[in-house]
Amino acid sequence: MTRIEAALAAAKRWQSGPPTDDALFAIAELRALRGEHPVAAELGTLLARKALQEKGSGPRAELDEAVAELVLARENDSADRDLRHHLAVVRVLRYSLHAGPEEDFAADSELAALLEIPAYVEESGDNARLLRVQLLLTSLQPRETRLPPGRLGAAEMVLVMRNSYLVPAERKAAVARTVTEMLDSLTEKNRSHPQILAYRAMVGLLTLTDASGYDDALTSIDQQETVAGTQEHALIATVRAGIHSEKARISQKSEDALAAAEAVDAAAAALTDDVPAAAHFRDLLGLMKYPNDLGTPFTAGELPEEIARLRRSLDVFPVGNPGREHTLESFVVNVSFRIIAANASIDELDTLRALYEDLTSYDQDDVRSRLICVLLEVLKAVLTDEPGPLNAAVRATRDVAARFPDDELVQVLMKVYGATALAKRAIGMWNLQDVETAFDVLRTSGPNADPQLEGLLAWARATVGLASFQHHSPDEARYDEVISQFERVPQKLGDLSPLLLDAVTQNVRRMRDFLRSSAHGTSLMADFVPPADRTHISAHYNDVGQALVLIQNGITIGDVGKIDRAIELLLPFERDNTLNGRDAVRIGFATGVALRMRHLLTREENDLDNAITHWQRTVTLVEREPGMADVSDVYFQLGDGLNRRAGEDDRVRAAENGVLALRARTSDVLLQADVGHALTMAEHANGEAATIARWCLAADRLDLAVRALELGRSLVLHSLSAEASISDLLRDSGRLDLAAEWDPESAPSELRFRVLTAIAGSDAASQLLQPPDTEEVREALRRTGSDALAYLVPATPHAAGFALVIALDGAVEHLPLPDLRTEPAAAFQDARRTLLDPSAQDERWWDETMGHTCEWAWDAVMGELLGRFPGLPRIVLVPVGELGAVPWHAARRTHGGRVRYACQDAVITYAASARQFTDAAARTSRPVDESVALVRVQDAGLAWAATEIKTLREHDYPGATTLEDRVRPADVLRHLPSRSTPGASVLHLTCHARGETPAVESHLLLDDGEVLPTRAILRQARHRGRDADGGLVVLASCASDVTDTAHDEALTLATAFIAAGATGAVGARWPIVDLTTTLFVTMFHHYLTRGYRDPATALRATQVWMLDPGRQVPLDLDPVLARRARIAHLDAPGHWAAFTYQGR
Repeated sequence: MTRIEAALAAAKRWQSGPPTDDALFAIAELRALRGEHPVAAELGTLLARKALQEKGSGPRAELDEAVAELVLARENDSADRDLRHHLAVVRVLRYSLHAGPEEDFAADSELAALLEIPAYVEESGDNARLLRVQLLLTSLQPRETRLPPGRLGAAEMVLVMRNSYLVPAERKAAVARTVTEMLDSLTEKNRSHPQILAYRAMVGLLTLTDASGYDDALTSIDQQETVAGTQEHALIATVRAGIHSEKARISQKSEDALAAAEAVDAAAAALTDDVPAAAHFRDLLGLMKYPNDLGTPFTAGELPEEIARLRRSLDVFPVGNPGREHTLESFVVNVSFRIIAANASIDELDTLRALYEDLTSYDQDDVRSRLICVLLEVLKAVLTDEPGPLNAAVRATRDVAARFPDDELVQVLMKVYGATALAKRAIGMWNLQDVETAFDVLRTSGPNADPQLEGLLAWARATVGLASFQHHSPDEARYDEVISQFERVPQKLGDLSPLLLDAVTQNVRRMRDFLRSSAHGTSLMADFVPPADRTHISAHYNDVGQALVLIQNGITIGDVGKIDRAIELLLPFERDNTLNGRDAVRIGFATGVALRMRHLLTREENDLDNAITHWQRTVTLVEREPGMADVSDVYFQLGDGLNRRAGEDDRVRAAENGVLALRARTSDVLLQADVGHALTMAEHANGEAATIARWCLAADRLDLAVRALELGRSLVLHSLSAEASISDLLRDSGRLDLAAEWDPESAPSELRFRVLTAIAGSDAASQLLQPPDTEEVREALRRTGSDALAYLVPATPHAAGFALVIALDGAVEHLPLPDLRTEPAAAFQDARRTLLDPSAQDERWWDETMGHTCEWAWDAVMGELLGRFPGLPRIVLVPVGELGAVPWHAARRTHGGRVRYACQDAVITYAASARQFTDAAARTSRPVDESVALVRVQDAGLAWAATEIKTLREHDYPGATTLEDRVRPADVLRHLPSRSTPGASVLHLTCHARGETPAVESHLLLDDGEVLPTRAILRQARHRGRDADGGLVVLASCASDVTDTAHDEALTLATAFIAAGATGAVGARWPIVDLTTTLFVTMFHHYLTRGYRDPATALRATQVWMLDPGRQVPLDLDPVLARRARIAHLDAPGHWAAFTYQGR
């Protein structure tokens, strides 16, 4: 007999029963003889039989091998019924018990086809039907839970129990129909087996949608008689407990929950140690008794009763049994969330933690113990909403993550717990760094992360995204980002309420769609009401959150009923003396908002009066607790309400509260962890400042209007130049103790208050909290020879634009400017951006837009403004927002048949704020030729740079220091202001610059790819006196007085040099061709060194020279430049109007 014949004979001798020596020999031999059809058929069949005998609990590799061999055999004999059957068997086992691929599900259609063959039905009909049942029911589970019972952990069983909630009803119904058909087709002898009865109960559960249907399932299961101590008895008892648990979950009735608990206890008692799979069933019962549903909130005093029930349940399990541990953990998780949902006392959470530590051998180094305790700590922090517990919770999550760096589950859970605490702290303390940190900690470890854990992270990212809406006015992209995270969750995570998930996602989508729609009154949000889903963290947060959504919906579609409902939800909390201070402030604030919104719809004056009353009470609350983050919002809403009511003294009170709101915003800006977040806060405040200034105008308080505008501008400028940290400012103020204590990520209210008090006298704080008064502005005007400073404020959809003009005599004038709109400024910015992007340049569009902008600027502002000042006035402009991009000095009109520009009638300078102007004006002017530095970077794009520097040195500054060879950051810093030196009297920079927002991130591009960051320039000048001598900085060959973002135009590189101590800065608002730039700066320095009293008049003289078609060229100018100057078309505003001056 050949070797292959011997192997085949041995294989055929094993037909059933445990694998024999012959069978194992046959497997070994056949593996060695692979490659022929008979071998593949026999080896595949043999492995299939072995797997079936072992009920699929053997190694996955053997199933993979069996599939491969049987597929090979079928290619040679596709009609062989035996091969088809065994291939279906191993596919079912691999799919159901080893997370097999979706292609294994093809076994269902194969078995269905085989069941059409009478001979097959007679031989293997029941087996095939049960295999289909197993395959179909398993297909409803997540792939990662398809494991043998002994390998199913608690996490997998949670997914099995919860996943059916996410499976579409049509899919479940189809599976139920087929499974029922298979069970009904079983032969009589198999229909009454307990396993079949359990299958029937599971099928019934698939199609139930309310609690009433579970009674029939219980009646059916209770009719089964089984013998105690058998696996069948344990199975039936476990199924009965599962039905009770599902009924309780659906009904949310306490009596059903009690019946479920009793059924679980009974099943646990039936699970003696000699019952097969007892440990598996005990773990499952623990999940049933305290599932990961949040359930109904507690009623008063219910916790002791729950604890007593837990102790009775634990008595069923011997000490050390995994079921005992899991039941306790499930109880703690379930009950802790029910405590939160009921807004119960934090004492109950403390009781729960003490119980857990008492009933376990609690160990700080045990990962399960730490996870439970950190969860309780985070929930306690969320419930108390106090900075101290929130800070402790954040630290605890970081500690656990550091203790168990290799445990992926721990890392993900700590990310989610930590992000939850950070997001809550961000809302409570208005710290944008917390929102960004929360997003950072939620970044997954890589593309191979477990899909369930990635789904949990997606849920957390989405919820943190919602929290970020507290700080940012969300645009469409932000909504889309949050929606995309929510939409990832159903595919990834089975342990969430679909009702909650769908409702939140739909609400965010509708808010996004409403933002996209320009027409108010749309019904996009008309029918949405948040679900009464108790899975929200806290009952009162749930009610307040629901009220806020109702307010938004109601005002959007004009539905007073929704706002009425919001007020009904909020008013009961007014009488709740148990609320902490922060919650009382937020709820009082929200109630006022609801009343105010109802007033807008009904014009019922009582609602406005009541709203004001609520906000006045809330102001009293915030003033009792210094350092709270909600102060500015409360002041602002109170001011808005008073301004709207406009009763006796209301307008003055509105103006005063508005200014208080802006002063309160300073703490939000000062205490941000970095300048990017400070800028976000400052921009928000700057928008409010214009609104508050209008309240002040209505009250005829022009002094307060100036203060409001200046507070807004100062906040923006601080965010620009905030190189110094809070710790630096504390050290500068002599408070080394607070500097050591300060942590921007975890500063409680009391510490925030002490820090603000300590730095109140610092330079940064004084600039924010003490804007210059009109007398300081008047003195700065006198020192610089200026006639007026004018704030330019654009119109809104509901209010006209205006200028607020401070004249040399100190008088303040309100100048209405109805045509001062943002649309022309925005159109100009769009055209200007094409110059920054070579691929988008459109010269014709740029020229046309420039012309339209110049004409609008005269008609809207400059004609009216300059008409108030005779002669050749000198005006300092402080444009707000997008108006900062407009070249107001190029405003033009036709006069005597010729075009005339504003710069021909006035000297026009710019300032980012009055504070910046007064600081620069206080600095002593130095002779321009005292200490000059000329810098040129080697750049092929600056073809005329060498001629420019040579001309300036020979023509204007023969004693200048010239830096032209391998210019490094240290070389330039030596000529900039520092603590002890004023820097160069003139620093001329012929190099490119890259503008960033905030401007401290902007930098000069030097030789060999090196950069000089603005941050380094500011840091060098940090300890200089505000009135210390400085110098002039001229930024040539780059768009140095422009930002390429939509931010306020004050945030430019030129502005940063003023903040760093320069007396003045010349910059360009858009890129200019190299030759034109060289001609301009050459003439500017020519005028500056030949009798013109300051850079502003020299700049105007240069612009007028370029406008003159008969312009005269200095005799000693470089001959090549002189020739170009005579023939070049320099009078177009695109050539000369780019250059601006700000400073003294």
